Amino acid sequence: MKLNHITRGLLPVLILLLMAACSPQAATPPLPSAQPTVEASPTVEPQAAPEETPVAEEPAPESESAPTPAAEATPEAEDADDSAATETAEASIGAITFETDDGVTLGGTLLGESGPGVVLAPSYPGEQEGWASFAAEAADAGYQVLRFDLRGYGASGGERDLSLAGEDVAAAVEALRARGAEPVVVIAAGQSGIGAIQAAAQDDALAGLALLSTPRSVGDMTLADDTLAALTLPTLWLAARTDMAQAIEELAAASASSDSVLWIYEGSSLSGTYLFEGADQADLRQRLLQFIARVTGA
Repeated sequence: MKLNHITRGLLPVLILLLMAACSPQAATPPLPSAQPTVEASPTVEPQAAPEETPVAEEPAPESESAPTPAAEATPEAEDADDSAATETAEASIGAITFETDDGVTLGGTLLGESGPGVVLAPSYPGEQEGWASFAAEAADAGYQVLRFDLRGYGASGGERDLSLAGEDVAAAVEALRARGAEPVVVIAAGQSGIGAIQAAAQDDALAGLALLSTPRSVGDMTLADDTLAALTLPTLWLAARTDMAQAIEELAAASASSDSVLWIYEGSSLSGTYLFEGADQADLRQRLLQFIARVTGA
């Protein structure tokens, strides 16, 4: 009887324990907590799609460089123009030789096939190549142009002798006349200007004489006053102010020409054909071409 009483007293406790043991199983709510983790993964996946968009846009700017083929055509056209110009120049350039009265063979380059003649006597250093660019320009303007070397220099034979430069210039004039060039103008640079003045003083048929940076004397050779007094043809005198070797103003004043033009380039010290490499080259070319056209009537 006493045991049954105890059992009855414990029965409610057992029931409560059983209920407590069942209540944790009902706590299945932890399952929902795992579901947000699964939902978060879809959120990450869409982020990969926007990254692909810039990759697709990159080829578009490259397609804008398509005009490159058009740019490549321009150099080809320029090359064609240059080659055509070279062929034209080569067709009008020819190395020639001619003789002086005392039998010396001189070498020069002839440009142009017709028109009045222009003799270009060189300065040294520089030789006849110093006249190359202006000779081509004068030939393009319609003149027969002969640039040459004095005896003993460059392409010419004989021994160097500036006292005979007048003979060399006169031979170049006759070489042009033999090819039908008439009238003829002489343009001389540096020390060859002395020979050009000597030749012009003895040739009444010359149309004009232009001189660049000519000195009054070279070594033992000095221009005589009577030679300058014999210059009656149109003359053009050009030089740089600070070129200490030139005597253009003195020579122009001593000449007898009534058609004489003097021009000094202030601030320059370049001499002879080197004037074509300085800041005054455009003005120099223009003055020479205008002088040639005026005295030849071209």
